[in-house]
Amino acid sequence: KIEKLPESSIKHDNNLEEMLGKDRFIQVSSPETEHGVAFAIPVFRFPEWYYCPNCHRLDNYHNLKQHVTNYSSDNVSKLCCNRCSTKDNKVYLIPSRFIVACINGHISDFPYSWWVHKGHPCEKKPTHPSLTLEYDGTTGGLRGIKIKCLDCGEDRTMEGCMSKDALKSLHCLAEMPWNGKDGRRWVTDPNKCDAKIQVLQRSANNVYYAKTQSALTIPPFSRRMEYAILANESAIRENTFYDSKEEIIIHLTKEYKMNIVDYLNSIDLVFKSSGASAERIADAETELSLNFSPEYRDYLSSFGRVVFEGHELTGISKSKRLSVVNATLTCKENNTVPDDFYVVEEAGIDGIVIWQNSSGEVFATKPGSEIAKLNDSLLEYIQGE
Repeated sequence: KIEKLPESSIKHDNNLEEMLGKDRFIQVSSPETEHGVAFAIPVFRFPEWYYCPNCHRLDNYHNLKQHVTNYSSDNVSKLCCNRCSTKDNKVYLIPSRFIVACINGHISDFPYSWWVHKGHPCEKKPTHPSLTLEYDGTTGGLRGIKIKCLDCGEDRTMEGCMSKDALKSLHCLAEMPWNGKDGRRWVTDPNKCDAKIQVLQRSANNVYYAKTQSALTIPPFSRRMEYAILANESAIRENTFYDSKEEIIIHLTKEYKMNIVDYLNSIDLVFKSSGASAERIADAETELSLNFSPEYRDYLSSFGRVVFEGHELTGISKSKRLSVVNATLTCKENNTVPDDFYVVEEAGIDGIVIWQNSSGEVFATKPGSEIAKLNDSLLEYIQGE
């Protein structure tokens, strides 16, 4: 439970809030979190059955893993075999390839003991038999995956496990792992489930479908401008012929020339890093043997780099993909552009790259096409003008 959320993580969108009946949205932290404040969506490890590729033991990961002292590490870090791993040689456990689910959305671990013993308990060790999983390299498909009980000697391949009636005598456990645990067991649906269960592969696309809601929101040209208008709306209307706040904003934006720093400060940014020093900016220019435009220098000195809806601009960054130096050097290997061009954004579609020159003009290149001028400034480009 998060007792207090950082103010920067609370986001608002009137359209989505009204549609979903919410009063706010929470943005989880990225690894490059600002001010050292980090929090994330709670996660739970599923499936719980793993096997070791070295000793081939197959069991709930709690019985196979090396002990860890950090709870979060137990949920999100790689697990090492407690029998095969040494200080210098870690043998990582592998999650079960198979799970079971029903049409009502309940999901559970595959019943390996039930499967290998053909629906009966183990004669030698009924409660928790010792199982192994091995791959037969000579046979492809499910027939090459063999489950064996070390206590009674029973073995069975996974052939047929995905057929329609493979688990017909088992009932759905109505488990909902995404809701966490109630003691040692997964939280279950309060309503009894009589649906048939079907075997699925863990990474299959049909295991999980996200439910999404979207809304189109056109932000005001400037938050600061909007707040000023709201505070003085009555007085402004008495002295102008405009009928609405929107008309006033449209008129004022034509009169007020906003720069890129003002604009980025006025919108919701998904991520921003600290501004780069003049020395670091000069070093980047030296590496590229060019001069950035005054506009791009202002952007770098205020933000370093930013990510916001629809755009992921380059900057002074440890990320090679978003570093203006690395992106420019890489893209110039595949594009013939003037010497003073540097990359401001890679569109990620059809090889399109967005460039700016030392004069501040913005261009686009696409494999097989001529260089196309888009805008007179980076501000115009990100505003979509």
